[in-house]
Amino acid sequence: MRVLMINHTARFSGAEVALFRLIAGLEAGGDHCAVACPADGALPDRLRDAGIEHHPITGTDASVRLSPLRTPGAIANLLR
Repeated sequence: MRVLMINHTARFSGAEVALFRLIAGLEAGGDHCAVACPADGALPDRLRDAGIEHHPITGTDASVRLSPLRTPGAIANLLR
């Protein structure tokens, strides 16, 4: 199976560590994974170093944690 994962930021933090672990598990089972994320940052650099297919997209550094004050702005930023 081909799997495309989308990450809204090019930062490398806890969620991205989990992303790499998920990709490792899926690829060990014979699946092919690719990641769409912004072009510049630690995440695309690590994807390239690991040989994982990368598709650049426009992203944001806005947090998408649930918050009545921040979530609407973060979603609006993602839709631009």
